Amino acid sequence: MGIDPIGCRGFRWSRAVAEPGGPSSSEECAAVADLAYAVLLIGGFLVLALTLRGLERL
Repeated sequence: MGIDPIGCRGFRWSRAVAEPGGPSSSEECAAVADLAYAVLLIGGFLVLALTLRGLERL
Protein backbone atom coordinates (compact mmCIF):
# COMPACT_ATOMS: atom_id res chain seq x y z
CA MET A 1 0.00 0.00 0.00
CA GLY A 2 1.14 3.52 -0.63
CA ILE A 3 -0.06 7.05 -0.71
CA ASP A 4 -0.61 8.87 -4.00
CA PRO A 5 -0.87 12.64 -3.75
CA ILE A 6 -3.85 14.19 -5.53
CA GLY A 7 -3.01 17.81 -6.13
CA CYS A 8 -3.74 19.94 -3.07
CA ARG A 9 -6.93 18.09 -2.05
CA GLY A 10 -5.28 15.48 0.11
CA PHE A 11 -4.09 11.93 -0.29
CA ARG A 12 -5.54 8.78 -1.73
CA TRP A 13 -4.62 5.21 -0.73
CA SER A 14 -3.63 2.86 -3.50
CA ARG A 15 -2.81 -0.82 -3.45
CA ALA A 16 0.15 -2.35 -5.20
CA VAL A 17 -1.43 -5.15 -7.23
CA ALA A 18 -0.33 -6.95 -10.34
CA GLU A 19 -1.87 -5.66 -13.52
CA PRO A 20 -4.25 -8.04 -15.28
CA GLY A 21 -2.34 -9.83 -17.97
CA GLY A 22 0.97 -8.82 -16.42
CA PRO A 23 3.87 -11.25 -16.53
CA SER A 24 3.53 -12.48 -12.94
CA SER A 25 -0.14 -11.96 -12.12
CA SER A 26 -1.51 -15.33 -13.27
CA GLU A 27 1.44 -17.35 -11.95
CA GLU A 28 1.24 -15.73 -8.52
CA CYS A 29 -2.52 -16.20 -8.39
CA ALA A 30 -2.21 -19.86 -9.33
CA ALA A 31 0.50 -20.45 -6.74
CA VAL A 32 -1.56 -18.83 -3.98
CA ALA A 33 -4.64 -20.81 -5.03
CA ASP A 34 -2.67 -24.08 -4.98
CA LEU A 35 -1.28 -23.30 -1.54
CA ALA A 36 -4.71 -22.39 -0.18
CA TYR A 37 -6.19 -25.60 -1.59
CA ALA A 38 -3.43 -27.70 -0.01
CA VAL A 39 -3.93 -26.04 3.39
CA LEU A 40 -7.68 -26.54 3.14
CA LEU A 41 -7.27 -30.20 2.18
CA ILE A 42 -4.83 -30.92 5.02
CA GLY A 43 -7.03 -29.03 7.47
CA GLY A 44 -10.05 -31.06 6.39
CA PHE A 45 -8.23 -34.32 6.98
CA LEU A 46 -7.07 -33.11 10.41
CA VAL A 47 -10.63 -32.23 11.41
CA LEU A 48 -11.85 -35.63 10.19
CA ALA A 49 -9.10 -37.48 12.08
CA LEU A 50 -9.68 -35.54 15.30
CA THR A 51 -13.44 -36.06 15.03
CA LEU A 52 -13.04 -39.82 14.59
CA ARG A 53 -10.55 -39.93 17.43
CA GLY A 54 -12.98 -38.07 19.69
CA LEU A 55 -15.81 -40.43 18.75
CA GLU A 56 -13.66 -43.44 19.67
CA ARG A 57 -13.26 -42.08 23.20
CA LEU A 58 -17.04 -41.96 23.77
